[in-house]
Amino acid sequence: MNGEGNKPESQHLLYPKQIKEEKKEGINLDFTRKPQANFNISEIKDEDLPPQSIIKDIAKTLSASVVFFLFFIFLGTLTIVISNHYHHEPLTEVAVNLTEDFQIRNKARTDELKTIKDALEQFYNQNANYPKADELTQVLIDNGYLGIINPDPLDKAPFRYIYAVYNNNIGEQQSYILSASLEDKNGIINLYTIGSPTIYHRDFRDVNQTNISYIPNETSIDNKSRVKVKM
Repeated sequence: MNGEGNKPESQHLLYPKQIKEEKKEGINLDFTRKPQANFNISEIKDEDLPPQSIIKDIAKTLSASVVFFLFFIFLGTLTIVISNHYHHEPLTEVAVNLTEDFQIRNKARTDELKTIKDALEQFYNQNANYPKADELTQVLIDNGYLGIINPDPLDKAPFRYIYAVYNNNIGEQQSYILSASLEDKNGIINLYTIGSPTIYHRDFRDVNQTNISYIPNETSIDNKSRVKVKM
């Protein structure tokens, strides 16, 4: 029997040589030690935690971000609702039998407004302003900018072309809006516009204003003989 002084050293079955070297160097290898199972939160010191001011600043920043995000969502929704309200006209003034021909009529409307737009731009390049509302038809035809002006295919309110001209800080008659009412298969009228943004001029269909008139302008001199309607 060996005494305590002659007790053989325990060896690791896989790495016996490494165990001996680590023991010589004074490294404590205790494979029987178990990890601490319980964590006591009370052991955390105050200095280990972030300052309360930083936490409050982060909370304020997050709150402000959420408020701004919700505000912009509300603002965008409100803009869409207002835009839809002002850009749709109910079909109240005339009963129209909508057929598959409505697309053909809509194409004629958009094409006619584009033709009038080109004539207006030519007029502006030569005169540095646009025609007055009550002179549009006469001026464009008399000066050769247009040969004919075709009215809306239905030519009954609300299916009428309308021209609105506006002053600005540059001078008189410096911007305009051309508009027409388009049909869809459900009987809803959608406005088609060319020119300045309508958000700045919500009255662009109010022909009771002196700067707004129908196209062709029925009050022009000898207008009926000037306007040729394609059948």
